[in-house]
Amino acid sequence: MSRTHVDWLEEENRRLREELARAERGVRLHGALLQTGAFQSYSSRRLGSSLLEQIVLTAASVMRASAAALFLLDDETDELVFEIVHGGGGGSLRGTRLPAGKGIAGYAAMTGQVIAVNEVEKDPRWARDVRSVVDYKPRCILCAPMIHDESVIGILEILDKNDGKTFTAEDIDIATHFANLAARTIDQSRISASLESILRQQLGDGPDASA
Repeated sequence: MSRTHVDWLEEENRRLREELARAERGVRLHGALLQTGAFQSYSSRRLGSSLLEQIVLTAASVMRASAAALFLLDDETDELVFEIVHGGGGGSLRGTRLPAGKGIAGYAAMTGQVIAVNEVEKDPRWARDVRSVVDYKPRCILCAPMIHDESVIGILEILDKNDGKTFTAEDIDIATHFANLAARTIDQSRISASLESILRQQLGDGPDASA
């Protein structure tokens, strides 16, 4: 057997192992979402913040994180808005706005790239003024962009693993999965809202209906 063929077999074996690992992670995530009832809500027509909150809570639970947050991008003002905040005493941050491009989350939104920072205090992108609002200083931050139609519509942010360890490549995969799920949820929510508006107008119950 030629060396080239051996190399190909080794590469194929590595690829299959990676696919199996991804499949196993998918099974675990699927089970976690089923336990929180997220899939049941996702398939229903009542989509919105409650489901996004379930996604954030489940992501934090699966990754064993101390805190998590979800930002939505306001295209009109080019700002990131704290939509959901879990843990870290950050409830008061809900509705707070940050200029897109500011902070680690803003940088992830600007570049569309997943960013994992394991020594936050040493990263010049960290938005230190956010800490002045809450008495919580993160050690590690993982930001995954929520992307729809090739555009960033928000950021899923995970803060600090409970075991004190740094974020890994597997954590990045998990955060990306949940960010994609959140992006699809928002898209479905907008579609449902549009269909409801059209239906109301057709039934003469909408704001544009004739008198």
